[in-house]
Amino acid sequence: ARWDEPFMVSDTADAPFVLDGNKLVQVPTMNRVGSYLYAESATHQTLTLPYSDGSLAMTIALPRPGNSLAIVEAAFLGEPAPTAWQHVKVALPRFEMGSRFELSEALQALGVRTVFQPGQADLSGIDGTRDQFVSAVIHQAVITLDEAGTEAAAATAVLTKGGGMA
Repeated sequence: ARWDEPFMVSDTADAPFVLDGNKLVQVPTMNRVGSYLYAESATHQTLTLPYSDGSLAMTIALPRPGNSLAIVEAAFLGEPAPTAWQHVKVALPRFEMGSRFELSEALQALGVRTVFQPGQADLSGIDGTRDQFVSAVIHQAVITLDEAGTEAAAATAVLTKGGGMA
């Protein structure tokens, strides 16, 4: 989704960013001043940035010094989004991050077992035989946040193996 008001690339500059655990790193930081939905609490500040279509927005929580990410997550998830407009200076890191998970064990713990068992899985729709079974389920997701907006992508791959005799 594109931001309602894109950040100017010329206003992006390296700035310090504090990671959980108080480790300081330099990151490309987008900067802008404007009126946004904003709120403050004892643990964090909250800002909502709208996307161009008007139906979606990103709400961001900034921990106050001394508050861990876990404390902010617990407080943030239990409160409503900000509803008051305020003129603020926004400094937002530009980033890309992703995750990758192998889901076979989780699926089996949820009761999806037969499809993973050679000789018991029925994947005959693949090759007409019952020799196939699922060997892995991999899910990967990526999110990119930059001056233009936010892009997210995800994919899940189901890998199969033949279970027949050589």
